[in-house]
Amino acid sequence: MAGKNTSTTVNPQITDAVTQSNVKVLGEAPAVAMGSLYQTISNSVAMAAANSVNAQQQSNIVYQAATVMCVKSLLNGADLNSIKMPENMFQHSSEILEQQIGLLTAQLKKAQEMEKQATNSDATNRADTPIKKTTTKKRS
Repeated sequence: MAGKNTSTTVNPQITDAVTQSNVKVLGEAPAVAMGSLYQTISNSVAMAAANSVNAQQQSNIVYQAATVMCVKSLLNGADLNSIKMPENMFQHSSEILEQQIGLLTAQLKKAQEMEKQATNSDATNRADTPIKKTTTKKRS
């Protein structure tokens, strides 16, 4: 074992490759984070829109029921002034629609704030983090 080299020196090309890989990961991190943020935002906005559509469909059923009640009363010879509808018949569906619109607006504002914060923190991180340029030395 007298002729065995026990040097712990690492080839500079290896350290350079590892450094470049680390820089690549750090460089891609903001883009990946923003992509994830955009997917989350689009999912929540889509769910809010779907809930709003569902609320509108349910209110259309209520409106159709009211129309059926009125037509039935008219066909039975009733006067339009004598038809009595429940006072809060349309209140519930309009409240649901207003609530869904409010939630959608709040989610959009929150998404815009999150995007703004992410952009600001990304710019701050880039300004604070110096990038070290590594060079490879050729062996003679």
